Amino acid sequence: MKSRTFTGIAFCSPLIVGLIAFTILPVGASLWFSFCNYPILDPPRFVGVANYAEMAHDDQFWHSVRNKLCKVLQISPRDEDQKLNEALAAQEKNNSRSAGMTNLVLRCEDAVNRKDLSDEDLKELVAACDKISEQAEGLLTTSKAE
Repeated sequence: MKSRTFTGIAFCSPLIVGLIAFTILPVGASLWFSFCNYPILDPPRFVGVANYAEMAHDDQFWHSVRNKLCKVLQISPRDEDQKLNEALAAQEKNNSRSAGMTNLVLRCEDAVNRKDLSDEDLKELVAACDKISEQAEGLLTTSKAE
């Protein structure tokens, strides 16, 4: 019985060592350093939640949170992706609408990829996405009628 236990531990040990070395220790170190003031050439100095309090009052942090949410919300369900793919296939038949829709898609991507997204840019992004959706629906109904 002991030899089977030893064999099981021996087979699991690379996984356990890798998990500790490449996941648990880096996450723990990151957590520790997030509570420290750590100039690179000096030893870390524990400051508690002061770093998080400072981050909560930083405008750049909230801009990055808003931009990340825009990227996350850009992801659509699979059925919407299927509709978009059908619309893109249908637009190849109708080149006059193709250029306009491609332009809107590129403007939408450009607005999301910019680092500093203002409220006006966000409104423009939503409007462009609505236009894309309307044109995709129009292309789908046109292609199904043909």
